[in-house]
Amino acid sequence: MSYTNPSYIKMKDFDQSKSRLSSKYSLYLYRELGVDKMPQPDGIPVIFIPGNAGSYRQVRALAAGAAEMFRDEYQSNLLVQNLDFFTADFNEDLAAFHGQSLLDQAEYINDAISYILSLYKRNTKAGLPIQHYYPHPESVMIIGHSMGGFVARTMVTLPNYKLDSISTIITLATPHTVPPLSFDSDLVSVYDNVNRYWKNSFANVIKNQNPLASLSIISLAGGNLDYMIPSEYSVISPVIPATNGLTVFTTTIPNVWRSIDHQSIIWCDELRKVLIRTLFEVVDIRANSKLKPVTKRMKIFGKYLLPGIENIFHTNSNEPVSSYSSNSSNKEDVPEFKSSSTDSSANDELLLSSQEPPDTILIIDDLSKTIVPPSDTLRLSRLGATNKRGHSYLLPIPENGSKVLSILTDQKVLDPLSNSVVDPQNINLAHLTISSLDGMVKDNTARGLYLFACTLPENYMATGTYLSMMDVSSENYESQIRTSLICKSLAQESVQIPSSKLTVLDENLDHDAAESQNQKSISFSYLQYETRNLKPYKFIIITDTNPQGLEGFITAEISGKSDISISLKTTIWDLFWLGIKIDLRNRQSIMMNISLNVPLCSLFSFKLKQSGEKYNTKDEAIPLTGKLAKSIGTIHEPLFLPMIRQYTMNGHESKFHLNMHNSRNQHVFFHNVAPYTPFQEGESQNLLGLQIWSDNIGGINADNFQELTFELDWLSTMGRWLMHYRTALGIFPFPIVTFIILIQFVYYNSTGIFISFNDGVSIFLRKLLVWVLGIASILTWAINTSIARSIFYFIEPSLYSNMGEETSLYSSKFGTINRKEFFLGIDEPALWFMGPLFVVVAVGIVIFLDYGVTIIINLVARLMMTLSKLTDNFDGEGFSCDDGTRIRQGDREQYFNPSKLTTVRRLTTVGVLLISVITFIPYQFAFVVACTVQVIAVIKEQFRLLKPEYGKMEAGLSVLACGKSSTKSRNFYNYSFSILMIMLCIVPINVPVLMVWVHDLTVRWKTPFTSHHNLLSVLPIMFLVERTTRRRMIPQMWKLSQVQFTVCMLLYMSSYAFIFGMMHAYWLHHLVNFFSAWLLFIYWGAGKRPTRDSDVSENILLHDKILEAAE
Repeated sequence: MSYTNPSYIKMKDFDQSKSRLSSKYSLYLYRELGVDKMPQPDGIPVIFIPGNAGSYRQVRALAAGAAEMFRDEYQSNLLVQNLDFFTADFNEDLAAFHGQSLLDQAEYINDAISYILSLYKRNTKAGLPIQHYYPHPESVMIIGHSMGGFVARTMVTLPNYKLDSISTIITLATPHTVPPLSFDSDLVSVYDNVNRYWKNSFANVIKNQNPLASLSIISLAGGNLDYMIPSEYSVISPVIPATNGLTVFTTTIPNVWRSIDHQSIIWCDELRKVLIRTLFEVVDIRANSKLKPVTKRMKIFGKYLLPGIENIFHTNSNEPVSSYSSNSSNKEDVPEFKSSSTDSSANDELLLSSQEPPDTILIIDDLSKTIVPPSDTLRLSRLGATNKRGHSYLLPIPENGSKVLSILTDQKVLDPLSNSVVDPQNINLAHLTISSLDGMVKDNTARGLYLFACTLPENYMATGTYLSMMDVSSENYESQIRTSLICKSLAQESVQIPSSKLTVLDENLDHDAAESQNQKSISFSYLQYETRNLKPYKFIIITDTNPQGLEGFITAEISGKSDISISLKTTIWDLFWLGIKIDLRNRQSIMMNISLNVPLCSLFSFKLKQSGEKYNTKDEAIPLTGKLAKSIGTIHEPLFLPMIRQYTMNGHESKFHLNMHNSRNQHVFFHNVAPYTPFQEGESQNLLGLQIWSDNIGGINADNFQELTFELDWLSTMGRWLMHYRTALGIFPFPIVTFIILIQFVYYNSTGIFISFNDGVSIFLRKLLVWVLGIASILTWAINTSIARSIFYFIEPSLYSNMGEETSLYSSKFGTINRKEFFLGIDEPALWFMGPLFVVVAVGIVIFLDYGVTIIINLVARLMMTLSKLTDNFDGEGFSCDDGTRIRQGDREQYFNPSKLTTVRRLTTVGVLLISVITFIPYQFAFVVACTVQVIAVIKEQFRLLKPEYGKMEAGLSVLACGKSSTKSRNFYNYSFSILMIMLCIVPINVPVLMVWVHDLTVRWKTPFTSHHNLLSVLPIMFLVERTTRRRMIPQMWKLSQVQFTVCMLLYMSSYAFIFGMMHAYWLHHLVNFFSAWLLFIYWGAGKRPTRDSDVSENILLHDKILEAAE
């Protein structure tokens, strides 16, 4: 973070005449004091949208950095203008909890865009003739943090969106594919509608055109340090094709190379510099949009946000990264984007062919060249040449196409096209002579390192245009035979990776400090080709024109493809119990590529261990037998320290582990296919990759990298499960509670005894738990079978039409898009134990909740009892078992007995609350009030039970002596307690929306709360609570149909919560509401089943026997 001098100018003209939400939100223009000279906008509009509970002031890091960068670097560029950052003040609105708030924000920003664009008029660029007028902006760029990014995507779906008014969207840690919470039906609906609209648009199913064709979107994910949302939710490839969208993890971005937490991603200095530079590079003020065309934009985004190494290694990629990577050529045209490739080599390695003609003529002689035998490795520990012009190292390209060329250096590879320039000339290569070139060479070659793919003129029968000529022959070339070579510069194909080299090998330097030190050093340049893609070239030439003795290194080799690649097929069980051991003792290549197949790797964390001897850091010289090496002086240390890159085949995620000599154990996290996220089916969804760079030449560290062990990190894996399934802790207890209530009702209908919730838990653990665990273990891996889906669609028919629509519309454009949204969102048989595990956790939560609520209720009831004894002058005499209460002088029972409330007061209270739900408050507020009332009712009922029990203990009476009245009181307490438990299970589902409403009240917004006023969503619950406050016990159901319906309803509620609860949690409230309506029907229409008074004692004894058997 850097120092800023912010100024926020409120756009007061943007009032309610321009947006109906102007009384709720505000719009500001940011100006950096001392840098921005004009208070009014004069550049290119950019809108920053804060995230959930975010502040408009968060824009200052990006806006201040843009102002400073424009002043220091781009002010002299006549085709670039400053960026005007606007930001919206949403008063820290909670859009992640409330779908209507999200829609309001999107509508407001759409109105703000129209207003912002109206502020700009035609203006000229200083220094250009007056006739060079530029059009005023007709679109804006948007940067959205967290939910602000999804607000930006929602904007294009609204009626007030103006077509093409948004040119580029950049999102930071935004959950694109899955809502952060599924507690609000509006939020879930907005996510479904927005993602469907975007996929429809790019599938060309909306009026045979794509309204988003000119819009580009970049999604940046923070990686494993983002604990707010899983970074897999930020992947947009299943929704937006690579022609317009790109997902990048911050660990992949050059010069960032690290994970960033949810909040820091806004102001991280390394990231904001890259992001701001990228924005300036896509600017073209001559266009109406003020930006380059979308294809060029995507190419620039790839250049600055991707290192380019994914071009070399990623196979079967769903996104054609080679189309816009950092190592693409500087040509204006952009290759056509493809959604997939059937030829893996097209994405596997870079291609050089006759379609990319030579661009450089290189002149060498015998004194200025060294030919490296194919079986040897070029290893230079010092750079520079005795020849003033330079020295060239020739690696012959084998005819066998299965070989792979690898080059690694700590130097930047220079481009001869920008350093040694000649006038373009058409030359007949068949008649090329040295004498004809002598007059053309303009020897202003910059000192540095050059890479070429070259061939002899007679091997390249064509006529070409050459922009560069380099003469690195010896100065006394008259005595030597000079050779001219036709070459293609490889400078654009070299990729940037972080350096892993310390000047001094410090054994006490920890891994984090080593990485921090490496961030300050120069990056490495790496290049790899499969030799069959180098035709028609015959040599790879490394030309070193550095001054002699320069500190630096370069190493290059040509290896067999099988020697550098390891493909391992493993199972999750192998990772769980055995781990994966990779033997590297007989592999001494510069780079090793290891492919692993790990299903659902996003759910796991791994430990990467290396074994071997420590590095040699002593002063004795180390022989380099059997290898070609050139060095100045004695070698005392390796060229570089080992480093490992982890990556996924889907998406753009890479992470480098540097300085492996000090940190033997590396924590490895992958973000690939995750539960509940859409993905494109294929083998690549489970493929993981590890690349290992090490200096295993000449014995320097041949013993250091002997073996790698890849094993599961259980503790960290548990943390990742908690990250993905934290909402399950609030959802899965619900079906357990419904099972227990089912047991209570069945037992009550049979015996007339409504057993306690604790007794129901005991019976559930003994009789039903094993069945629930078995079903959960089957559901874990069977959710994706056709039979299971048919059953699920029967439970929730609305999902069938959505699934069918996705399959038919998007398969041709996006491939087969799948989404595991049932139960735990996984279908891997080896993970069958996860279902039972979460059931056990849910049972534990229910037991903890049962005991916790019971303890609190008893403590409060006993406190009330103590206060009652103090206020009523209790003397311990007099009992009455007929109605379960005491009769004594000065008794103030009426203050604790809710049944004595008048009918008028009850109806008035309920009526006022219901009218408020219709007009002002959300039904969630009424539910929380009802839940509070139910808590009070249960406490009071416990108070009644404690008072006679206290007296009976004093008198030495038995429980059965109280007879029928005492049993009814206990039945009613148990029943009320169970109703309270199921209400407590859905309190977390209702609280987020209630928080939004309370937040709206605190900021005194005049606009009404426009959602969640459905009276029927809470009316049955309120009437049920009203019945319990009047101490009305649910009657027994003597009709078989009523019993069957009750059982089916409770089983449906449990099944729905398990299968659909994670993605449709809001439905659990409605299920409880339906169940409450059914109980009211039982109250009013069940009739009475005659019961003899003599049955009471028998039922109590039967109850005790059943509990004894259960225990």
